[in-house]
Amino acid sequence: GQRLRYWIHIADVDRWAPRGSELLKVAERRATSLYLPAKTLCMFPPNMSSGTMSLESWEDKHALSLGVELTATGSIIPESIIVTPSTIHVDYRLTYDQVDEMLDEGVGYTEEWQIGTMLAAATKRRSHRVNKGSTEGMVPFPIPRGMVTAVSTKGNDSITEE
Repeated sequence: GQRLRYWIHIADVDRWAPRGSELLKVAERRATSLYLPAKTLCMFPPNMSSGTMSLESWEDKHALSLGVELTATGSIIPESIIVTPSTIHVDYRLTYDQVDEMLDEGVGYTEEWQIGTMLAAATKRRSHRVNKGSTEGMVPFPIPRGMVTAVSTKGNDSITEE
């Protein structure tokens, strides 16, 4: 059957935060960006992570790109793996809600067929990972929404869930 290559593009922050720089040291201390329901805590300063370093639409952006092909069961074909620096141009961006709406309305299988194809591949890949023991199989789908608030007041830390 036809094999499709799936590309994952990650902003190339090495261009803006070279090894050994003060900016990279700050990012290393933070370790990751946290995406919470009400707020995002960025690894890099917000003006950089949502501007210079982001994969914004209508601009050429430097990225690190990973290309893979999947088998019919969702495993990655090892010899298909490509990792390469790249320059990408995002024509448009979609939110998760927009993608869900396109799939619900059928547009994600007709005019924007690539979305339906990616959903099918992601579903196969998730099933393969769960069958191999991935802990993501323990997470209910859809993931429940909630709010976590952390408050620190003079040594008394508390966390509440809503």
